[in-house]
Amino acid sequence: MSFTPAQIAFLEANRDAIEARRSFEIGFASGTLRLIEGSTPWHDGTHTWLAAHGVIGASGIRASGVMDAHPAKYRFGAVSPALSLAHMNDEAEWRDAVIHQRLLLFVEGAAVGPAIHIHRGRISDIRRPETETETNCPDFTGWLRQ
Repeated sequence: MSFTPAQIAFLEANRDAIEARRSFEIGFASGTLRLIEGSTPWHDGTHTWLAAHGVIGASGIRASGVMDAHPAKYRFGAVSPALSLAHMNDEAEWRDAVIHQRLLLFVEGAAVGPAIHIHRGRISDIRRPETETETNCPDFTGWLRQ
């Protein structure tokens, strides 16, 4: 799905008001968790996306060839009721969980156009932080493979 000419014209006319927010959709064994960047939740008409501020962060995605795999590194912190420690401690819950990262464009709080795919992978490992500066954080690091 691509942007319509009307959506492109609207974005051009409102370029100073565009807000870009990443969304994260994680398919844990017990259910799907949907998060959106920032401190404001969002409802897309079908699903409610919880505010991701302090809950998830992502490393930069490196461009690569079709056969090259560069893992993305996601950090889960400030564990919320939706993203419980049970998800992180139970390997059957997170092993091979699919995670999608997308970019959405908003103007005055309303999404404009389709979500832009950034990354799709599967969680292959979760480990607690090991460095001294990270040990005070309740974060887990999830390594994903394409």
